[in-house]
Amino acid sequence: MADVQESRFTRLLKKVQAFVIENFLLVGFCGAVIFAFAYPFGGKLFYSWQAGDYRIIELLNNCVVFFISGVTLKLEDLKTVVKHKVPVVYSLDTINLITTLLSFGLMLVSL
Repeated sequence: MADVQESRFTRLLKKVQAFVIENFLLVGFCGAVIFAFAYPFGGKLFYSWQAGDYRIIELLNNCVVFFISGVTLKLEDLKTVVKHKVPVVYSLDTINLITTLLSFGLMLVSL
């Protein structure tokens, strides 16, 4: 009987582990939100830390998210980017130039 319960527990643990690995950003965000609601003092304290105009914890959080996203990239995806340079250059130009110019145009329009 103990072996059956242990194998059920082991199967459940493996399912939970697979879910957490596949959805690590969602699980981490939900955990952070729950922690923030449980202990708001820490959030107020860390939010007040600044270096010039930059909030240190906010900057570190953004860096960690982009670092983890970069680590999870597959080598095949990077090879595809290197092989197909024209779409990559087009997308970067579109994001950085056209979007910026459109936003300046919208600022000039009186709404």
